[in-house]
Amino acid sequence: MGVVRRLRCLDQAMFPDLLVRTLERELRGAASVLDVGCGEGGPLLCLPKRARLTGLDGHAPSLEKLRASGRYDELVFAPLDQAPFLAGSFDTVVCLDVIEHFTKPQAMALITLLERWAARKVVLATPNGFLAQRSYDANPFQEHKCGFSTAELRALGYRVHGIRGPKFLRGELGQVRFRPKFLWHRISGALQPLTWVWPQGAFGLVAVKESSKT
Repeated sequence: MGVVRRLRCLDQAMFPDLLVRTLERELRGAASVLDVGCGEGGPLLCLPKRARLTGLDGHAPSLEKLRASGRYDELVFAPLDQAPFLAGSFDTVVCLDVIEHFTKPQAMALITLLERWAARKVVLATPNGFLAQRSYDANPFQEHKCGFSTAELRALGYRVHGIRGPKFLRGELGQVRFRPKFLWHRISGALQPLTWVWPQGAFGLVAVKESSKT
């Protein structure tokens, strides 16, 4: 095993991705999962496939790239707020780093839809507050238009934790702001336990809400 690969494995062991760990825990026992705004694939690709997995996205090139992974049972191309799903169609609905790409009224309407589609729970991930981000990769949907705070998500009934370390260490696209980056990346990872329990100071938020249907 090369030196770089050894260091990467050591990093993963010492500073695990808390979003991936949260998904692993919250998806346990789910028979069906909807990944809203799945794009080219994200943290769900890091997990063993145990449930029927459906992806929804409005950017066709991203869906074609994801299709090649063979991990999703179904991919649906449609605007996120116009998907043809009935209430309670999925055990769990996951929406990761998506709601910030809408205006606040549009994001609130989308959250209402997510909760309608979920029979058991909704899992959201989003930056902590507004994070400026321009479109990239020829995908206009990548622009950020709003932000959510811990207090706002809790007011909606979500359990909220902090992920990706302290907010002040990261900027656009979640990149570490300071040099040497390898050092500050590890400092960010080491501080994750603190920001997990103090999400107000975290770069990102993961929020979970159990459905009233259960």
